[in-house]
Amino acid sequence: MTSHTLVEMDLGDIRRALRNSTEFFLEFALADEIAEDKTIPDFHILVFRRFIDFEQRRDVAALPREHAKTTLARLAFVYLTYFSETTFFVYVSSAHHIAVPSVESIWNRLTSDQFVEVFGYPEVVKERLAEGYIEFFVQAYRGEEMTPFRKRVILRALGARQSLRGMNVRDLRPEYVFCDDIETEEHVKTEEGYRKLKSWFDNTLYRAISRVPGRTKLAQIGNLIGVRTLLNDNIND
Repeated sequence: MTSHTLVEMDLGDIRRALRNSTEFFLEFALADEIAEDKTIPDFHILVFRRFIDFEQRRDVAALPREHAKTTLARLAFVYLTYFSETTFFVYVSSAHHIAVPSVESIWNRLTSDQFVEVFGYPEVVKERLAEGYIEFFVQAYRGEEMTPFRKRVILRALGARQSLRGMNVRDLRPEYVFCDDIETEEHVKTEEGYRKLKSWFDNTLYRAISRVPGRTKLAQIGNLIGVRTLLNDNIND
């Protein structure tokens, strides 16, 4: 994608291309981070498509390091902010303070010059970014027809085994929950630690997620740090 290409497109064309072409979306979002003579690897395109696919409501993948999986996960939040009905997003890491920078990064993408030029600046309702929480309105686009609608978005950070008390906002339950490397060697080095994390994931986190068809997903990615791990269990489940 070149700047010349964008000049020849109006904002409606750009938004439609962002929705319909994974490669275009990633090139647009990462324009300042990839060399002009480089293209988006096919593996990244496939991974990103998986992250935004709601047909598989519970999705698990072991992905190797150095494959930009965290960057792709954060961009999935951006894509779904504008091109889905989903309103309540949660980014989960091994600890709350590790998840907070991802929420900040997602917000920085949404308010970057290229996205603001195409979608406008989000209207902030409540902002506690230092705590990993922000609530805002955007103009999103529905379906193939790209029907515009005003959408209230909730974005928050969560740490593994963190209490979910007070998680619901105005009776809304989390809809898109992305677990990124939530296990550490400390979590799984003992049977007790492994079972506590597994119980939290299965009995606390999963049960807290909305069941609205077509707009909910629980995704987990990470590295296999051992045989007795939650990631390995969920892959084989």
